[in-house]
Amino acid sequence: MILELKNRYKRNVYYYDDRAGEFKNNLLELKPQKGKKLGYDQLPSPVVDNVFKDMFACEEGKTFACMLIASFLEVDLEKLCEGMVLYRNEIEKIWVDGNAVRLDFLGLYDGAFFSIEMNNSNDLERNADYAHRLYSIFAKEGMKKKEIKYSSVFQLNINNFTLRGIDEPINVSMTLDEKNRMRTSIIFVDVYLPHLMSKYEKEGLSKLNEEERMILGMFTPSEKEAIKITGGDENMMKFIERLKRFKCNPKKMEKYYVELDARRAGMDVGMELGREEGLERGREEGREAEKIETAKTMLKDGIAPEVIQKYTKLSVDKIMTLL
Repeated sequence: MILELKNRYKRNVYYYDDRAGEFKNNLLELKPQKGKKLGYDQLPSPVVDNVFKDMFACEEGKTFACMLIASFLEVDLEKLCEGMVLYRNEIEKIWVDGNAVRLDFLGLYDGAFFSIEMNNSNDLERNADYAHRLYSIFAKEGMKKKEIKYSSVFQLNINNFTLRGIDEPINVSMTLDEKNRMRTSIIFVDVYLPHLMSKYEKEGLSKLNEEERMILGMFTPSEKEAIKITGGDENMMKFIERLKRFKCNPKKMEKYYVELDARRAGMDVGMELGREEGLERGREEGREAEKIETAKTMLKDGIAPEVIQKYTKLSVDKIMTLL
């Protein structure tokens, strides 16, 4: 597949590597709130890791990931959604030279890899490494089959920070020749949410292009603002409804607040989430052990396995092993 960028993005962009110029941003959902409950109009923002994965990195949310990708490419959204094969990267890992790589979103369409990363700190070099690893997979397959086999990689970085020297909300990093043709099969698109929010607040909605409105609508933690920015587009309304379902799920929101608090405190988010998941696993194991003890007692009293299954929710096979 040949990745063709929309005309407005066919330009050379210089990439700045200036970590000292990094500015953290708290414009979106990472702002402090009163208490731990979102207000009526507030939505859990996808800048938070577990929200992002729930919204994009699953079969039901694949359409929303395709909406982001199709914003920058000359590709039909409907065909992209139908043909995109989603890699469940929370479960599966891509192995290159023995190293495991976990991505926020990864899909394969028509021989090209599509990666989306949600960044709350400057991990752009690491993300670039991921993209090159993905590209190398095709090259290695070709070498094994003794044929030249290369393809394209499209990586979209949603950045909740800014870098010194980059003032535009969207930057494309690629190389073009004198005839405006791509000289690389890897495209990097960087979206800087703080600049996007600032452009909207200073210049107004009319100054945002189509993709800027859609992205800002997706990551704005206000239902009213999201509808205003996107004009109540059908797909965006589905996106908002999915966010509202997330908000109504106590277990998901518990993890959401854990990550939010960890980010505000400057803690290791992965470690804190891992601690919470470990506690939850312990609670689950305790409940399972309690059910097993109940099943054993009921078996001693001569109660049929089918009846025990009804009250303990253990499988009949599990109950039979207790005999």
